[in-house]
Amino acid sequence: MLQERDRILLNARRVLENTFLFDNPWDMEATSIPQVLPEPIDWEYQPYDDPEWTFMLSRHGFILDLAHAYELTDDMRYAAKACSLILSFIGSVPYGSHRGSNCWRSLDSAIRVDNWLAALPPLESSGMLDDGFLSQLRMSVQVHAEFLASVDTVFSKLSNWGLISNGGLYHAALWLGDARYEELAVRRIVECVGYQVLADGMHWEQSPMYHAECLRSLMQDVRLSRRYRHGLPDEIPEAARRMCHATLASMKPDGRQFLQSDSDDTSVRGLLSEGALLFRDPVLKFGGLAQLEPPFPPAEQAEYDSLEVMGPAYTSVALSESGNYYLRSGWGPDATVTHFRCGALGSGHGHADLLHVDLSGFGRDILVDSGRYTYVDTVERRTLKSGFAHNGIILDGMDSFATTDSWGYSKKAVAVQRQFVERGDWCYCCGGTLGYMEGGRPMFVQRHLLSLGSGLLVIFDTFHGADGHDCLRSFHFSPDGYLHLGTGCIRFDTGDVRALLWFDGKESARLAPSSYSPRYNILEKNVALELRSTVGHGASRCTVVQLMPCGGPSLDDDSLRGVRVGGSLDDADGRDSCCVKGERDRSDDVDGACTDSICATDGGTNCECMDTASVLISDLGRCSFSLVEEVPVVGATTGKVFSETDARAFTVHVAGRDDVTVLFCLEQCIKGVDLLRAGDILGYGSVIVRQGTRQEVFTV
Repeated sequence: MLQERDRILLNARRVLENTFLFDNPWDMEATSIPQVLPEPIDWEYQPYDDPEWTFMLSRHGFILDLAHAYELTDDMRYAAKACSLILSFIGSVPYGSHRGSNCWRSLDSAIRVDNWLAALPPLESSGMLDDGFLSQLRMSVQVHAEFLASVDTVFSKLSNWGLISNGGLYHAALWLGDARYEELAVRRIVECVGYQVLADGMHWEQSPMYHAECLRSLMQDVRLSRRYRHGLPDEIPEAARRMCHATLASMKPDGRQFLQSDSDDTSVRGLLSEGALLFRDPVLKFGGLAQLEPPFPPAEQAEYDSLEVMGPAYTSVALSESGNYYLRSGWGPDATVTHFRCGALGSGHGHADLLHVDLSGFGRDILVDSGRYTYVDTVERRTLKSGFAHNGIILDGMDSFATTDSWGYSKKAVAVQRQFVERGDWCYCCGGTLGYMEGGRPMFVQRHLLSLGSGLLVIFDTFHGADGHDCLRSFHFSPDGYLHLGTGCIRFDTGDVRALLWFDGKESARLAPSSYSPRYNILEKNVALELRSTVGHGASRCTVVQLMPCGGPSLDDDSLRGVRVGGSLDDADGRDSCCVKGERDRSDDVDGACTDSICATDGGTNCECMDTASVLISDLGRCSFSLVEEVPVVGATTGKVFSETDARAFTVHVAGRDDVTVLFCLEQCIKGVDLLRAGDILGYGSVIVRQGTRQEVFTV
């Protein structure tokens, strides 16, 4: 990955030639194919079927890159190009209501004026900011401010658009010296914060990326208030700091955010560094960069270096207002973290990820969300938003959510949040869904998670309701490895990390095609494990995942060759890596659009791609390990043997450690029983874990 200084200079050199590629880590709709625009630039040009390209062009993030490139190099070409492009836009695209759908949406207009004004300090020494330029700029900033002030809708109050757009209005007002617009912007930002930022610090739209975009806007508000020596209500900096700490709580051990809802695979360390500097917060610095680099000025780099570093006072954390739970083994780079989703959908950016599980460990992603890819209302968009693209539970081939278009839902499942209990480095979490309670055969589904130190996760799903439901449990793996499916287990290898996933013998298993989008406009072929069975009242399904660093053979070793997760199922040797359907030519040519790797939201049974890409895998090599064995649960004094609809227990054989025994018991089955025995466990409770001499009861 390029350092920020190198990325800035690379992009600035491209823009000198009118070549536009939106690859800033925080570009909301990134692109992968450079576009060369002839002079004069058509600011309303749309090269693909996705208007987001035009929106990105109109935000002028490249202006700030040009300004910083001048600051870093003293090369006048960058300063001249920045000013030329600003004047080109002002002269070519004056504000008009007819332009609201391309260059003059409130979100894009606010980001554009932010970038213009943020570029001025680096350009001050260039001599390009003469009276003629500043006069035209002032008139245009005034127009931007008037437009942004005119936008006051319910949508803006609830959406990231409101925080970002009014942040742009605040910047414009401060630069113009307009007290009326300043007061209006501040009042609106406070109102938006009250609606949008939850008590746990998360943004309500359930997208880590838009959470970060709103946080960036709020932190800029705080920086600007200090620069102009204008006070802000406490609600604004307090919300920004709270959001910073939620970002820290939710990041992976390698500093990246999870691909939750409409998000990209982006590092948040730079964002946390900005928060640490802004609030002089040593805990935020713990999650940030080791040091700041240009374009941060030397004084800020020195101030950052002087900050102490302090680790968080917690390990696992429940952000229950937003329904995000993070079960960690620690905060080091080799720690494991499980992300569990059990909360509200959020806005149209939200995906049908209720009871979804992500898993990362030892510097690698193991179980992943499939991402977003595009905002165009296509099969890909709806599939990636659906429950079938997540590591959750589907009954009877029907998603518990239903989309109406790229943004709307006609049906939303309701989450039931239950326990979150920590016992040292062990953590238990439980949640359910009411998504299958309607109709004549209702079913309440619960998912129990046990994170047991470094590298061991137990997933226990329970079902309460009518009999005879077809159940699909899916697990989407990271594209960066190989899969070996055996009897009752699957092995995932990256070369340096191995994951062993055991599932009980009550489910049929197959590897099926799926897709993975680590960044907007990029779609890769992927593979998912599908576990199918019939469930009824009292049924349960158990999955145990064990992670371990390998340090063993590389992926070039034939002994590891199985299904390449990031490749097609009929090509175990390589990755037909990505396609950019969202960036194809305007013609109807859709060659290479990865249509063979997307399954329709009917569960795949009627998906055209199944004939060419999906194969049952049964002979890829058996997993030659004994990971888990089921043990009986009995009443310690009565000797009663409980049926599996009452209680189940499993002993996990962990390499190099004492065996772990886990007991899950329905609450009603333990009434009148003093103690339960299962393997080494002797105790009373609904969820009990024992390893060696250590025994913990998580819920009674």
